[in-house]
Amino acid sequence: MPRGPEKEIEQLKRRRQKAQDSGDIAEEAKICNNIGTLYAETGDIRRALRYHQIELSLSEAGSDRLEAAIAHRKVGECECELGNFDAAVRHQMEHLKIAQGLGDLLEEQRALATIGRTYFVQSESQRGLEAEETLVLAGNTHLKSLDLCDRLVGKVPDRALLQMKGRVYLNLGLVYQNQCDYRSARKFLEKALDIVKDEVNDSTTVFLCYLSLGTLHLQENHPALALRCYQQAVGVARKLGSGLNESEALRRLAGAYLQTSSFDAAKSCLKKVLQMAEGSQGENEDAERQLRTIRKILQYKVQVESVGVEKVEERLRLYEKLGDLCCSLAVYTAAVKFYGEQLRIAEAHGLEPRELSPILVSLARSHSDCRQFSQALLYYQRELELWRGNPREECQTWTSIACTRESAGEGRGRVLEAYLRAAQLSREAGCPQQEVRGLTSA
Repeated sequence: MPRGPEKEIEQLKRRRQKAQDSGDIAEEAKICNNIGTLYAETGDIRRALRYHQIELSLSEAGSDRLEAAIAHRKVGECECELGNFDAAVRHQMEHLKIAQGLGDLLEEQRALATIGRTYFVQSESQRGLEAEETLVLAGNTHLKSLDLCDRLVGKVPDRALLQMKGRVYLNLGLVYQNQCDYRSARKFLEKALDIVKDEVNDSTTVFLCYLSLGTLHLQENHPALALRCYQQAVGVARKLGSGLNESEALRRLAGAYLQTSSFDAAKSCLKKVLQMAEGSQGENEDAERQLRTIRKILQYKVQVESVGVEKVEERLRLYEKLGDLCCSLAVYTAAVKFYGEQLRIAEAHGLEPRELSPILVSLARSHSDCRQFSQALLYYQRELELWRGNPREECQTWTSIACTRESAGEGRGRVLEAYLRAAQLSREAGCPQQEVRGLTSA
């Protein structure tokens, strides 16, 4: 724990002891709130939860309903961070219920915003229909909190109200982003940024807006726009003096540079991340792994440029390694380029089908990873032509075609047609296990 918060917590604990000695329950509850908040800020969520639970017990014992409501919110926030979503929502619903009973619109808005966030975080741990349903709950709850913002006009300071709306817009943008409704996501994220940057100067939310917009631009395949957003996020984090935020922004910036094949720039970002050592152990280990891979890519790029055109095998080997390394970084656009160069050299020197086939498969898979399914299918079709008359190899290719058609959202008939063709070829090749795998997938 940083020395500053640790010292402040110790002072608060001494004050708490004095409040206990004098029997001042209300004061003790407030001090426990402050201690819990500090522990949460340093990432010690379990200790934070313990103090907020004490705060809740004291507030309920003292019959202060508003303080009890706030304590329920704090406990709920900690439970959410720990992944205990049912417990989190239960406490946050108590916060909402008490706020509504008191007619406190401000606390009601806060309760709804907190519940919406919990649903959103929960959805990220789920899959399929379950995640979709939880995202709908998150979006509806945030929309209700936005409605309350309008009812708070004239009842809270303008700046505080704008700050609230900016954060709700950000949260709605994140919900729509995870629902793959990128147009709505962009609209709400840009609205949020306009408010928190130009009208209230809320730097923390500005930082989150830039991070979210950067990710959205990458999802929409606009890496140049993503770069600008992440660069802005790095600048905001530095102004905030937050090494943790700067480290996160630099990691994302490195990822965007990779998507544009700017390997030197990505390397520079990751070196800064590791020098700062602000992230978790897992994040830093991941940054080290990426940095090692990028250094290998740069090394192989230098080698392939210096190898003579007559050294065909060496050039093929290097381009394959470059493609494989890019795939390990999920940089599939660059992988396609390197595998494409490998194929060009192989075809120019008349390599046999068994040597061309792996290259075609690498290209097909990389295009699939880029969600360029029509291109992937073209390469599988070329592989089929290579293996014409070899039922075992044709079977494997038809199975890959079936999977790709399925990923592309083609009709069930088209998918089943490919699986059935694979099954027929499997029988011809005398490979019943392959037939079973194909039909099971169908």
